[in-house]
Amino acid sequence: MAFAESLADFYAKGGRIEDWWLIAHPASLPPGRGRYFRVAARHSGGDRGMPNDIRYVAAWRRNDPAIERDAIALWTEMKVLPPNIRAEERAKELVAVAYDGDRLIAVTTAQIHLHAPVRQRFAFMRLLVRPEAEKSGLAVPLTVACREELREWSLANPHEQVAGYAAVITAAGYGAKPVLNAGLTLVGYTPDGHQIRTYWWDHFKIPV
Repeated sequence: MAFAESLADFYAKGGRIEDWWLIAHPASLPPGRGRYFRVAARHSGGDRGMPNDIRYVAAWRRNDPAIERDAIALWTEMKVLPPNIRAEERAKELVAVAYDGDRLIAVTTAQIHLHAPVRQRFAFMRLLVRPEAEKSGLAVPLTVACREELREWSLANPHEQVAGYAAVITAAGYGAKPVLNAGLTLVGYTPDGHQIRTYWWDHFKIPV
């Protein structure tokens, strides 16, 4: 399988996102800091409505002014940030983003918090997708991009003691599977009823 095979074509063959993106072999991902997660050179569209030219870009703690500027513009346009959150501060939490051509269409951010039930620190991610791209099928590959970017950082910074990544699912009608396609497993609920999901790094060891 070519690394740049179209996701739409691969889905049509019954393939899995994990196999397509070669996540089982992270060394096969393009090397270098600030790299593109170029998981598909071109999407053919099909019934999944994939964008024509999508690229996934690593952003975690890279302080890339262009990506941060695009993300701030997206948040401002969609009016999604709470009034007590400064866009410039949230931009420092970017992990991986998706572009359709030169247009930013989705972002992930993360904050590291202690997950008290297991007494370990997790990188809690957020995902935002433009409304017109919500049915494009990019949420899973972007979530996996976020996961792998955080995993790589965790491996390089063991002193941070981050056990994995996590998410609170707030989207209505989402989360029917105990384990989602990106590996997030249901572990509980927030007081207001939202699902809490976690994914443990293979390299993390719990102090015993």
